[in-house]
Amino acid sequence: MSTVKTSVTFEQNGFFFRAEFCAENMAHLLQNIEKLTAELITHGCNPVDYNNQKGEEKTEKHGVPKCPVHETDMKKSKHNGGYYCSQKLSDGTYCTETKKEK
Repeated sequence: MSTVKTSVTFEQNGFFFRAEFCAENMAHLLQNIEKLTAELITHGCNPVDYNNQKGEEKTEKHGVPKCPVHETDMKKSKHNGGYYCSQKLSDGTYCTETKKEK
């Protein structure tokens, strides 16, 4: 008998986790994924959005702070070793939020 496999990646409080699933058929696999997804959402977990990384490596997401105003990942500064928000504001200026590296 063949099995169907997949994995789900999620984020909780800045930590990334991967859950792997195996089932005897696709219907059972989808049922298991639906149950886990509902449970993760109930506990405040967020899916990892690989499409919003703008070409950055997935592994660079660990430990990257989020802008408290825009809730987007901050960019690593080449000048002071910290992080900055690269979001452009409606008036044409850029967000001034920064975070020093620990």
